[in-house]
Amino acid sequence: MSRKRLRRLAGVSTLLLVLGAAAACGGEGGGQPSSAGSSSAPGAESFADPSGEPEEEKDSDDEATGACEYLDPAKVAEAIGVEFPVVQPAEGKNAQVCVLQTTKGSYPDLTLATAKTKADPESFKATMMPDSAEEVGKLGKSAYQVVLKAAKGGGPVAEIGWLSESDRLFTLRYTSAEGTKKDTVSKDLKPLVALAKEIEKKAKG
Repeated sequence: MSRKRLRRLAGVSTLLLVLGAAAACGGEGGGQPSSAGSSSAPGAESFADPSGEPEEEKDSDDEATGACEYLDPAKVAEAIGVEFPVVQPAEGKNAQVCVLQTTKGSYPDLTLATAKTKADPESFKATMMPDSAEEVGKLGKSAYQVVLKAAKGGGPVAEIGWLSESDRLFTLRYTSAEGTKKDTVSKDLKPLVALAKEIEKKAKG
């Protein structure tokens, strides 16, 4: 896979949180994330924090693998029935992303984005949760699940977002292959939530 493709995916993931924070700064709650897989999405340098609080400098040692330390490709394959032999970490100033891909094309793929935060559940819901999302129980301090419209060149997107007990923001996003039915992707939400709960356990240590 090309570096350009990896950078674009990382930018899309970070943009989800950046837009939520921008809505909070502008005093507009319930911001809708950008269209999944938008080729026009710029690569963000860092996640902004929905709490509006400045973030602490990250420790380079424990962030060296990006968000990939939270993902086990074997468990991902077991959850959604897709094997991802390509695992690529990436990171910005305050954010880490892990991109899982196949070797046969751009999609399907899976991304996990995470950043430290001082947000509380109220600000998370107001700025991060898409209007069409459903709340998810027993996952961090606050969480949601949603199926977004098809990505360019791909299919519908299943997304899980949550505010971790470890004071981190997480976005887990599975972009299906082109031509996949939305109902099919909706069925992936349950195993993805289970996967998110495993990630939350690791984050809590």
